[in-house]
Amino acid sequence: MREGMRITFELLKQMNEICRQITSVCCRCLPTKEMVFSEYIEHNSKVPMNDVIDKLLVSERSARAQTFQAMTDNKIPYVDSLPGLKKSVGEGLYASSAGDMHPNRNGYRVIGEAVAEYLKHPDTGKQPAASN
Repeated sequence: MREGMRITFELLKQMNEICRQITSVCCRCLPTKEMVFSEYIEHNSKVPMNDVIDKLLVSERSARAQTFQAMTDNKIPYVDSLPGLKKSVGEGLYASSAGDMHPNRNGYRVIGEAVAEYLKHPDTGKQPAASN
């Protein structure tokens, strides 16, 4: 595990401990735009810089798995918004600018729905690391 990831996991653990003294905590995990569209762009030679994107996706999958495992090990509840975003990919989820990778209103709605679903069922809201 890289040093940056170790520090991130330690900070998550400390934040969880502090927050639990006051209230509850739940981390919201947001994937990159590339991960949301991975089934369309991965290994696609028509996509510019496809080799870079493929490496990014491999790295993100590894980071997601490590992060979800660290949160599970430290009993930190989390919501993974990737499944909902992937399911809603045709709804125009991101800003229409090439330089802006942030979700737009539709994207934030999907993310909010994932959080709302977790809040309805917090004991079962923790999701395993996705394989996609």
